[in-house]
Amino acid sequence: MKKIKLVEELAKHPFVKQLMDDINPIIDEKFREILDRAKNGDLRSKVGSEMEDSKWYRYEIFQKLSGLFSVLDRIVHAHSFLQVFPMPRTYAKRCEITQDIWIDYHFLYYMFSVVSLFDCILILTNAVFRIGLKDQDCKRNAIIKNYWVRKIGFDLTLKEFESISRRYKETRDLHLHRGKGKNIADFTQNDNLTFLNITSFLQLYGDKILPQNSIDLGYEIEVSDIIQLIETEVTEINNVIDKIFSVLHIRYNEQRKPLKNDV
Repeated sequence: MKKIKLVEELAKHPFVKQLMDDINPIIDEKFREILDRAKNGDLRSKVGSEMEDSKWYRYEIFQKLSGLFSVLDRIVHAHSFLQVFPMPRTYAKRCEITQDIWIDYHFLYYMFSVVSLFDCILILTNAVFRIGLKDQDCKRNAIIKNYWVRKIGFDLTLKEFESISRRYKETRDLHLHRGKGKNIADFTQNDNLTFLNITSFLQLYGDKILPQNSIDLGYEIEVSDIIQLIETEVTEINNVIDKIFSVLHIRYNEQRKPLKNDV
């Protein structure tokens, strides 16, 4: 089974590596503080620790970047799950989950994640540029039309990623907000996949129409095309986020003040 290296590749970016170097001593400090509070029986105290601005800036960006990488992980997982269908007879008999349901579920998970990535990028941009918006207010226009974002042409790079996420946004919104939307066969306009889906449904609840091994082979062929689609898009995603990280890296160094201990 092939695993895409999306997370591993982007984790090598100089922006990510520098941020991790910056955040490690802060994480260590916070961990020691938690241990001290635990020893004093004050672990549940609502009194938060005060963090100087330079530390808070690093810590906030680390949080936003972690959220983005969590979504990247979901894309990798969806790709992995689409390559397998564990114990098909057990899933069909006990859970009434057929291959079409399995494929639909994980491809939808992939689509949702691609759309969510754009939201995470907007939130991360807000933090790095210190625009000052709450996460829920980091809408498309608020970030892309920001003066400092447009001044350096970063809005064009953000729009480049938006064009990727827009492929799935309408379908994602229909599923999330109205409880309906296209399944993968509708989305890919694949007649073979539609036929397999109908056949799987009939075989689950009625008489056997085709030998199961013929259905399995049909799904194997169709899923290979779906996986190829994801891998092609993941290459696009990797390339555009790499460019986004390069701009954010420059801005991060401009905004990043030295720690008091380093002065």
